[in-house]
Amino acid sequence: MDNRLHTREIASAENRYQGNNRTGYSNPRVDELLDRLRVTMNPRERLPLQRDLVQEQVGDVGMFWLYWEVAPILMVKGVTGPRLINNTGTVNVFEWDRE
Repeated sequence: MDNRLHTREIASAENRYQGNNRTGYSNPRVDELLDRLRVTMNPRERLPLQRDLVQEQVGDVGMFWLYWEVAPILMVKGVTGPRLINNTGTVNVFEWDRE
């Protein structure tokens, strides 16, 4: 999720028509969830926020997925640390470790 559907991203004269929300979608609940996600660092606290955001956007038909992108990461048993960053798990290879 990104801020593409945030109300402040609606292209307008105030942002020199540079906003990414080209459809003009506006939902105060989505704005609140996106703002909270920007400042929440703990993954355990982010997960329910992300779930609520998806439910709100899909339920409001602000976002409608035609497909779900799957990005599997294959690794040897005992390797820890790979994270999905920019659709690849190899970006943080310096953080990997073996059990």
